[in-house]
Amino acid sequence: MALASGSFLLLYVLQRSQYDFFSDLMLLAAGLGAGALALYYALRAMHRHERPLLELRTLNQPRYIVGVGLFTLCYAILGANNFMLPVFIQRTLGFSWQTLGAFQSLGLFSALAGWFVMAWMLPKWPGARKFLVAGFLALAVSGWQLSRHNGQADLWTDVLPALLGNGVFLMLVMATVAMQTFRDVQHNEALLSHAQQFKNMVAQFGMALGVGVATIVLQWRTTAHYAVLNNRFHEGDPAFAGLVEQLANSLAPGSGGQAMPTALAYLGQQLGQQATLAACLDYFGAVACIGLLGATLMLAQRLMK
Repeated sequence: MALASGSFLLLYVLQRSQYDFFSDLMLLAAGLGAGALALYYALRAMHRHERPLLELRTLNQPRYIVGVGLFTLCYAILGANNFMLPVFIQRTLGFSWQTLGAFQSLGLFSALAGWFVMAWMLPKWPGARKFLVAGFLALAVSGWQLSRHNGQADLWTDVLPALLGNGVFLMLVMATVAMQTFRDVQHNEALLSHAQQFKNMVAQFGMALGVGVATIVLQWRTTAHYAVLNNRFHEGDPAFAGLVEQLANSLAPGSGGQAMPTALAYLGQQLGQQATLAACLDYFGAVACIGLLGATLMLAQRLMK
C-alpha cells in the first residue's frame, strides 16, 4: 500500500506540476513530501524484510546504482525533449503537426543506425566508455544546434541534424547502460527480474520528471523573456510606433477600418512567439551543457569501462 500510494502521489505531483506549479506550489510540495515519505517507508521495509517484494539489499551494488541513475537521466531527457521539440518546431517555427511528426520520425532513424554501428563494434571493441562519451557528445551537439536559431531555421539543414543527434544519444547511451547495469545480477533470474522491475519503476518517474521540468522551464523562461520584450511594446517607443503604423498602412486596403487593431494583435502574437522561442533556446542551451557534462563524467568514470 505504501509503495502504491507513494508512487501514485509522486507521479501525480510531477504530472500536475505542468499546470499548477506556480499557482499551487505549496499543495504540490505537500503531495511530493507525502509521496516521498511513503516510498521511503516502503523501500526501508523491503530492505529489512526477510522475503521482500523487491530484493533491494542484493541490488545495492555500485554498477547497478549508477546504471539506474543514468537510466533515470536518459528518461528525463527523453520526456523533456519530447515535450520541447514540438513546442519549438510547431509553435515558434510555425510548421504543421504533420511536418513535425515526419521530421521527428526521420530523426529516430539515427537510433537504428547507431544500433547497427554498436552491433558491428561490440564484438571487436566491447568497452562501454566510448559509446557513453559519444552518446553524450551527440546530445551536446544536438542541444547546441537547436540553441543557435533565430526563428528562421530550415528543417532540413538546421533542425534535422539535431534530431539525428538526439536519436544517436538515446541509442548509444541507453543501450550501453542497459548492457552494463544488469551485468552483475544477470546470473540470478529472480534477482534480474527484481532489478528490471525497479528500473522500470524509476524510469516512469524519470519521464514524468522530465516533462514536468521542461514545462516549468518553458513557463519560467517565456515569462522572463516576455517581460523584457514587453518593455518596448508601448506607444511611446519610436520603433514600435513606426512598426505599427507601417503594418497598419499595409493592412488598410483589406481590413475594413480595422487596420490598427489588426496590426496590434499581430504584433502581440509575434511578441509571444519570440518570447517562447527565446525560452526554447535557453532550454536547448542547457541540454548542450548537460551533454558536455555527461561526456566529461563518462570519460572520467572507471565503473563502466
